[in-house]
Amino acid sequence: MLHRGFEWIAVCGVGALLGGLAWETWFTGAGGAAIPTLLLLALAACFAAQLVADLLSGLAHWLADRVLSESTPVLGTHFVKPFREHHEDPESITRHDFVEVNGNTCILVAPLLALATLGVAQAEPGAARSTAGAFAFFLAVWLCLTNQFHRWSHTAERPVWLLALERTKLVLARDHHARHHKAPFDTHFCITTGMLNPLIDGLGVFARLERAAGCRAALPDPLR
Repeated sequence: MLHRGFEWIAVCGVGALLGGLAWETWFTGAGGAAIPTLLLLALAACFAAQLVADLLSGLAHWLADRVLSESTPVLGTHFVKPFREHHEDPESITRHDFVEVNGNTCILVAPLLALATLGVAQAEPGAARSTAGAFAFFLAVWLCLTNQFHRWSHTAERPVWLLALERTKLVLARDHHARHHKAPFDTHFCITTGMLNPLIDGLGVFARLERAAGCRAALPDPLR
């Protein structure tokens, strides 16, 4: 019950902070920059933030599935355990409400978003401030919605608008993510949009990290 309260506070807090950051980025921080320029910078920041969020989601997912354990202090209970349980019952995420699905992510993002908002507010107005603010804004949005996209990828009945988003690569596609749930469960870790999975898996990034750290030799397959 206590953790549920923290989730509610984090979700509401992220919403308020995003509003504040948007204000500091586009209403008080533009410094007279031309609107077309601001729009182009915002689009570039949005795309860059999407890629970074996808990368971070893959790294977090890989750590939870392959490296950390449920006994890891703090992270074990609220971070690793849900990922492990998800592999035992992949559809359980579809039975959770919005706060339960996204609360933990918002708890992690909220303090970083607060720091970003403060930093943007103290910067000199201009295109650079707007670009930095836009990147921080969109990165927070992509990260906070990552588990929601993950939830949708496990939903059997998907409306037309969701299928359209999947086709445009704005959310994680069901067929794409399904590959992660096939043995040996060692690919397709990125779960924001999954856009980086072909590159990361093709280069064997996480497999190389596991061999370098020796974690696969030290730990049994957590999903076996």
